[in-house]
Amino acid sequence: MGLEVERGPVFSMLGGAELATGTDGDRVVDLFLRGGELAGILAGALRRGAWLDAYLSAAGLQQLVDDRAPASQAFLRRTARHLLKGSRPLVHAGGQALSRVDGVLTAASARTTGGSHLVALSEHLAVLLDELAPLVLGGAPSGAGLSQAAVSTRLAVLAADVEAVAPVLGGDVIRLPSCFHSFDQHPADMAALVRRFVERWPDRSIPVAVAGIRTSGGYLAPLCAAALRELGFEHAESLSLRPGSAMSGAVVERLRGVVGRGGLVLLVDDPPITGRSYREAIDQLARVSGVARSSVVVLLASFSEDEEPPAGLAGLASVVLPYSEWDIVRRLGMPSATDSLSGLLPPGARLSRVEAIAPALPPRRGHARALLAMDWQDGSGWHRRELVAEGTGLGFFGRQAVEVARRAPTLFPEILGLADGVLFRELLPEELSWAARPVVLADAEPVARHLADRHAALRRPDDPTVSFAGRQAAREVAAREIARTLGPLAEPLGPFLAGAAVRRILDTSVPTLIDGDVARENWFFAPGQPPRKASFAEGPFGHHDLASYDPVFDLAGTAVAARDLAFEDALRERYAGLTGLVAEPARWMLLELVHLWNERRLGRIDDATYRRGRSLGAVKLFASLYLGDLDPPTGPYCAFDLDGVLEGSAPGYPAMSEASALALRAVRAHGFRVLLASGRASGELQQRCALLGLDGAVSEYGAVAYDAVVGVSFGLLSEGARRASERLRKLALDSTELTVDHAYTEV
Repeated sequence: MGLEVERGPVFSMLGGAELATGTDGDRVVDLFLRGGELAGILAGALRRGAWLDAYLSAAGLQQLVDDRAPASQAFLRRTARHLLKGSRPLVHAGGQALSRVDGVLTAASARTTGGSHLVALSEHLAVLLDELAPLVLGGAPSGAGLSQAAVSTRLAVLAADVEAVAPVLGGDVIRLPSCFHSFDQHPADMAALVRRFVERWPDRSIPVAVAGIRTSGGYLAPLCAAALRELGFEHAESLSLRPGSAMSGAVVERLRGVVGRGGLVLLVDDPPITGRSYREAIDQLARVSGVARSSVVVLLASFSEDEEPPAGLAGLASVVLPYSEWDIVRRLGMPSATDSLSGLLPPGARLSRVEAIAPALPPRRGHARALLAMDWQDGSGWHRRELVAEGTGLGFFGRQAVEVARRAPTLFPEILGLADGVLFRELLPEELSWAARPVVLADAEPVARHLADRHAALRRPDDPTVSFAGRQAAREVAAREIARTLGPLAEPLGPFLAGAAVRRILDTSVPTLIDGDVARENWFFAPGQPPRKASFAEGPFGHHDLASYDPVFDLAGTAVAARDLAFEDALRERYAGLTGLVAEPARWMLLELVHLWNERRLGRIDDATYRRGRSLGAVKLFASLYLGDLDPPTGPYCAFDLDGVLEGSAPGYPAMSEASALALRAVRAHGFRVLLASGRASGELQQRCALLGLDGAVSEYGAVAYDAVVGVSFGLLSEGARRASERLRKLALDSTELTVDHAYTEV
């Protein structure tokens, strides 16, 4: 497709002033768009002939329309999806039953006035997507492809449709397609997949329906159908479905018509991990439309070079596009990168050479990147700069990164610009990474100031995630983590029973576009300069979900990444001083739980660290609520065990409770000095002494003593016992069947 170029907001690397954008597109900083906002982007893009923006906004608007359901039915639909994900047979069967009820209600709602308007808008958008898809695939230049009369007609029809459905859509917010936002997929990849399909099924006379699994499939399917038509297929159409949601009668009839004439159904979605969404879609096609597995072909792109589908899709006809054939590999290559950088230089500058300084490796599951060196000449002489070229999304999905940088340029790397979904930015030296050195207390001030400045620059008028359900937003994950205390009821009922309380606690009065990815390796500290973030734009929009507009989310995530209580206290105190925003204890604990869950999910921490983090969060909560106002005791000593005494295991991990906190308060209020005696690691007990105001501890099954008054710990093992412990540890480390907990220092 044609090269879409947008120059960045900072050009000190080129010695120039800020330049105007290279496109006349909408400046979108918040991607959680509502129907009216999408309609506005669509109208503007059609007038400009910006076909990619028009296509993306039309597909997003259609997804909103197709997913729309009355509030009561939406709750039913969310419940069905939640139960369908359950592992217990009865829970899963309940989800299937509710899904069938949803289908009946969907058919009935389509006959209402509001439902008929939604159906009409969906049909008009489908026709528009069919018209735009060939232009997007072919990279038609701006203004080519649709006549002005056709554009005017489309705008008039869409304006009337959108006005009619606006009250029905309300505040519904789009789901972002990971394919074109987080995974660097490209319309050219769909054309490549279709060419591979045609090599195996060359008969152009068979009818084909491309079924896109929403959300990403709704963007991909019309492109695949257009590619099939361009290759001569006489009957190629597209549609979308969401597993667990009802299929309309019209979609069912179209599918039955295709397979009834001996045709095929092609399923397309994001690159799969297990293939679960594909399997659920195939089951739904068979159950609702009578589409046999033999009539289904799975189209998928892969993050590896394996041309076989995941094990979960074994036995199905499939077409796989290996990562080396994705278009992003071409766009990060030297010829394409050189062309892009030439278009990003300011007037009068001349590019001399671009070279790769590190190979572009396939991403695990996310954006690709390459490290480049660029030589150029301008009126002041020759210059050289090392750059990062990384995928950031197509169209206005990608331009959002440039717009975020425009709002707060001093907080991030210098941005050269964006070309065809590739962002070119300054390379920050690895030796300046925060992960390259220990956390120190002095880090709290610059980190707090960075977050405060970012949150102020990217303040939003409201928090769209309040209405999110079934989208793994931060609120939902927090509710699910709290719901673990319900035991067997956690799976079917947990999110609903805990959700209301969690929503109240996490409601924010100062919504902002969060950073979202505050891992230490993304922070860079240069001497004498404020810290900058290499990852700064995806915020709540990434494929890992966890959407939130709460500034405390970033604060808690930074504390979890630092794993230092003194730093955490200083960070919270400094941020409160800069912003006036105090992180309440319950809010802090919930957001820490979310970050711990995410750290474990991403493999950054192990299960033991995850459990310790959860346990420590409860200690911090109850210490702040019940123990912070007590004076240091001066009376006699008493000792408590930790497990089963101060911390129970009702939540599934050791945790303090309100009852144990009140009991400890009573003991301390009566002047007793408390010592802990436990088999747990020494570091854990030192943390509890600091948080609970205790005088010391004996830990690691009697191997380590800690005097909290003077802050000194010392071993209690004899020399012989220490040597025996070291031999045992070495044997365990050499074993493939044993796991060593490195938190223990002596045993």
